[in-house]
Amino acid sequence: MSVSDVDPDAVTRRDQDVYWSNVPVTFESHHRRKDGSTFPVEVRLGTIDHAESKIMLAVARDVTERKLAELALQESEARYRELADLTYEGIVFHERGLILRANDQFYAMFGYRPQELLGVQTIDRLLTSESATLVRKNIETGSSRSYEAVGRKKDGTEFPMEVRVRYTRIGEKHIRAVAMRDISERKDMEKRLIEAQKMEAIGTLAGGIAHDFNNLLQIVHGYADMGLLDIRNDQAGYRELVEIKKAAKRAAELTRGLLTFSRRVEGVLRPVDLNYELEQIATMLERTIPKMIAIELHLARNLQGVKADPGQLQQAVMNLAVNARDAMPEGGKLIIETANVVLDDEFCEAHLGIEPGSYLMLAVSDTGGGMEKHTQQKIFDPFFTTKEVGKGTGLGLSIVFGIIKSHGGTVTCHSNPGQGSTFKIYFPTIMQNPELHQEAESERPSEGTETILLVDDEDALRRLGENILQRFGYSVLSSSDGLQALEMLREHGEKISLIILDLIMPLMSGRECLREILKVYPVAKVLIASGYGADGQIDAALQEGAIDSINKPYEVRQLLEAVRRVLDASGTSSPGS
Repeated sequence: MSVSDVDPDAVTRRDQDVYWSNVPVTFESHHRRKDGSTFPVEVRLGTIDHAESKIMLAVARDVTERKLAELALQESEARYRELADLTYEGIVFHERGLILRANDQFYAMFGYRPQELLGVQTIDRLLTSESATLVRKNIETGSSRSYEAVGRKKDGTEFPMEVRVRYTRIGEKHIRAVAMRDISERKDMEKRLIEAQKMEAIGTLAGGIAHDFNNLLQIVHGYADMGLLDIRNDQAGYRELVEIKKAAKRAAELTRGLLTFSRRVEGVLRPVDLNYELEQIATMLERTIPKMIAIELHLARNLQGVKADPGQLQQAVMNLAVNARDAMPEGGKLIIETANVVLDDEFCEAHLGIEPGSYLMLAVSDTGGGMEKHTQQKIFDPFFTTKEVGKGTGLGLSIVFGIIKSHGGTVTCHSNPGQGSTFKIYFPTIMQNPELHQEAESERPSEGTETILLVDDEDALRRLGENILQRFGYSVLSSSDGLQALEMLREHGEKISLIILDLIMPLMSGRECLREILKVYPVAKVLIASGYGADGQIDAALQEGAIDSINKPYEVRQLLEAVRRVLDASGTSSPGS
């Protein structure tokens, strides 16, 4: 065995230093085997006294295994650092809280540079005081479970994160590694889910009361209509009946708004000219909001088409206008504008439920006092209001939210204190050309002599229906439930030309009754009359064989026109014929 190639002069100097100083040295070198291969050694060189002289002694130890272990450790650490830098988690190694090492994601998460933290700062600096106490407690107890804490960036911004502690070894030291994951996005999604669940709960409540409430409104509305048939506009009581009818209509609109908000009733969507609709709404607003508020329309030309329910569109804009009015008690400007826009991936990721593409933007702005950020986060919550008790229901913006969602769009709010507010509504566009829709009313509904079977579980509604139909010449049979209706059909089938059928009834639902009717009388003419179309029941009934439908609360004219329309439809006019 021989010493590997080294600088002879350097060896001579080292040996002389050891010889004359009597201070031993330890160094590493390589030795060469007989076969010419080399291997690492650790050499300890010193002197010993022997008789009258001093001799040099060298002890060599093969350190091949140690060198291989060190190399493997270095490679392992390099791979670990590479993997640590690729992870989405911020990982920091520390000893007694002092930061020793961290990965790239950690620095990006907190906004620091390595020289600002390594060896000079503790992890407490990265946490709120409460979270620092929590993390220290988990480190001291040796807990390895995941838990949530609040981190603090270099600029002071606080954010939620998930933390877990692991114990590892670097060299001969046992140190702690803390993995931190920013969960801001997850928390935001959780908040949105809670909001959606809250709206669903209110929707369930609204849907539950809508049927009974609509029935009550139908009675008020129907008898007001009947009263107006018997009185001239110059007679006593006429104006009072008109006001009763208006109140019932407003109540019905509120109920429909609740159902729209809860998405338990869908609007009748058709291609519309949005600019035209807004011009009509602006004319109405000029008569309803204070004169010290100026209305400005900035409507873009060549707007793309949209599908909308004009009534619901009017309600949404009116609700926004009322909010704007209340924000400007001393006057100001109400600005309504439209534009064609394209929404990109980034926008759609921040607003659930819509896809990137072409949209029509409708903006309603005011020059009022604006809102703080924490208020903006709650404005679409049902029953949230900043108005005094008795001056607001807290449902206006919730209803707007429901209407726009039912149209496949979204709504955003931009506001700052003292700078007013802007609500932007985005409707998906269509290729079909918009149409202007105007309905013409006849002077007096047509009368008839046919026999009609009226099926409704509410006594008051049956009496109202009988009065209306008999007043205009029809013969009426009435039934309080589906089973009784089927018996009456079997008994009087040859006389009955039309069946008016409620959907929500005990014992047998309207749809079940419809199916049984059509089994016995496949050509029976059925008109669905219901104020609650949850779960698409009206549409399903029409697909199953009903000819038409009318929504409660309806006007006398609407009922009579629907009856005539179904009776005059092609086909056999009575189930018994």
